[in-house]
Amino acid sequence: MTTETRLAYRLQECARLLGVSPRTLWDWAKRGDIPCKWVGSGRRRIALFDPRTIEEWLQSGNKGPGQYGTDAQPTKRGGTVSHDC
Repeated sequence: MTTETRLAYRLQECARLLGVSPRTLWDWAKRGDIPCKWVGSGRRRIALFDPRTIEEWLQSGNKGPGQYGTDAQPTKRGGTVSHDC
């Protein structure tokens, strides 16, 4: 992967560049396994991936589960608590 002059990749673009499914990348982002920035709220919330940070993440050997944390806010749905991302 080469770093372009882009500010950020959207989920679909980053997943394609990493060679993983968008669902896998979404799960990694929710768990904090890959660095990303969350933008928006509710159903319109999206993850953005900085090209330089992703390049560093790849070179570091993927630091492991939860390394980057998550800013997910728990919400109550139908009597259960879930984390929206």
